[in-house]
Amino acid sequence: MKQSKPPEEFKLVDLEAEKALLGGLLLSPGQVATVRIILPPGAFWGALNRVVYEGMLAMEAEGNAEHLDILTLADHLKFKGQLEKIGGSAALMEIASFVPTGAGVTYYAGRLAQLYRLRRLRGIGITLQADALDPPDGEAETVIERAMISLVGLRMEGAAVEVQSPEAVVKQSLIDIKDRVARGQTLRGPSTGLAGLDKILHGLQPGNLYIVAGVTSSGKSTLAANIGFSVAENTGKRVAYFSLEMLAEELSMRQVAAWAEVDSDAIYAADSRAYNTAFHAAVKRVSAAPVLIHDSAGITIDAIQALCRGYATSREGLGLVIVDYLQLFRAPPGSGRHSREEYVASVSRELKRLAMDLAVPVIACAQLNRGAVTRDDHVPRLGDLRESGAIEQDANVIVFVHRACIFKPELSPVDARLVVAKNRGGATGQCAVHFSGAQSRFSDVAKWDAPY
Repeated sequence: MKQSKPPEEFKLVDLEAEKALLGGLLLSPGQVATVRIILPPGAFWGALNRVVYEGMLAMEAEGNAEHLDILTLADHLKFKGQLEKIGGSAALMEIASFVPTGAGVTYYAGRLAQLYRLRRLRGIGITLQADALDPPDGEAETVIERAMISLVGLRMEGAAVEVQSPEAVVKQSLIDIKDRVARGQTLRGPSTGLAGLDKILHGLQPGNLYIVAGVTSSGKSTLAANIGFSVAENTGKRVAYFSLEMLAEELSMRQVAAWAEVDSDAIYAADSRAYNTAFHAAVKRVSAAPVLIHDSAGITIDAIQALCRGYATSREGLGLVIVDYLQLFRAPPGSGRHSREEYVASVSRELKRLAMDLAVPVIACAQLNRGAVTRDDHVPRLGDLRESGAIEQDANVIVFVHRACIFKPELSPVDARLVVAKNRGGATGQCAVHFSGAQSRFSDVAKWDAPY
């Protein structure tokens, strides 16, 4: 089984470690199931070693790992027509005698996993250099985005795969509940900043996709921003805010107006009355909140995933992701999506996947079609979501922002309600809120008598 290593990658290959791992697995076949989680076949540089390892994985997948030894592996490889390719049974005997025990399996698997990642990292660097010299579409930003996605993807591949039993999950849930009771905390996740909404949702749950939807100018972006800054301030964790519609400056100043309870127009008009003590206090709060605003209208879902995965693995962590809004995504050239509906559906699925993979809540704003406009009551329904099929299916929670004054101008512009039309983890319902468009702010109300 003589195999050569190319000089340029000499430091990133360890054929002896490959043989040592295979030998250890033959002596300790019960460890195959554990090793397969952290080490794909591609981690073996030696092609013949890779064939042997794939044979072991196939036997484990068939439920025959406990019978794995030189003879059964030889029979398996012979049946697949691969035994002679690796040098026959004699090659397997040589591997089995390479180490005295299977005690070093974990060490060798870890070393090979690291070398494999380094080889892939080198490959990303080579691709990056080639793309920089000849950009695919002539844009440096495309090259940067591709490299970023590749690097973060490589980083996340090192994350552990965890399998949990119902017993362990229930036990941990009960521990969490007792802990919250002891601390007097009633919410299961970060507060939305609105008591009425928290009463229905019990806070924002990790792993859930929340859709905040409304007609144009209903205040869905304002609600998402209010929630985002509230979570950032109260938890101290980063909030990644992806705005495809509004610049970072506008978002930040609108939140200053909300917390200062000052009209945005007065701030931009340099009205001295707006620059009071509350305004300066709000500026400090907004400045201190760990909100990371990305205001690129052309950002892709791949870039969002890459950035969020990077934030999640950083020291500061990630507490919430906000995307505003779904229907503004455009399929990149060559994506293979044949319609906007298909691409929006794919974005929705990827956001749900992101929430689960990172165990963080994700809020995505969405536009409603004109269904509510044509109905007498004008109250939004699930079918009013544009490209609604996939969005409704993927979402754990759907919250409609409903302001009757949009349809009936004679009604008060401050009266609004948040309609929880879908709640996979609990009850649906609605809560009364006050809305101040001038101050970009939603707030609770003690009693609601609006004529809806």
